[in-house]
Amino acid sequence: MTATANDIWTEIEELENDEEFQRNNDNWDFESIEVHDPVENLGAVYAIHFTKDEINAIRDYAEIAGVTTSEFIRRAAIAAAKGESAAELHAAVGELRAAVERATAALKVIEASESAAGERLAG
Repeated sequence: MTATANDIWTEIEELENDEEFQRNNDNWDFESIEVHDPVENLGAVYAIHFTKDEINAIRDYAEIAGVTTSEFIRRAAIAAAKGESAAELHAAVGELRAAVERATAALKVIEASESAAGERLAG
């Protein structure tokens, strides 16, 4: 059932006569009500149950992908909705894992080179 404007005003009048409402709302400025456009594409939050092993695996993949667990789950759900297979998603995560390993190796080389340079300057 959709409320009419009359129903809403009746409810407001009832609230204005409610002592508890008045005690909690004495500072409300009902004369300067602001009306805003609805938020577009507001979205939704879903609670999904995962077993401990499932969430640990998802968390590991998310870390490898460099995103939060929530973002990883969101992307996986969208990929599934678009018809992308789990194999494609797994391959993408594998590529990300390889990229992370390459970056980690490069960082170790840089750190070793900085350390050696520091030792030469100190010695």
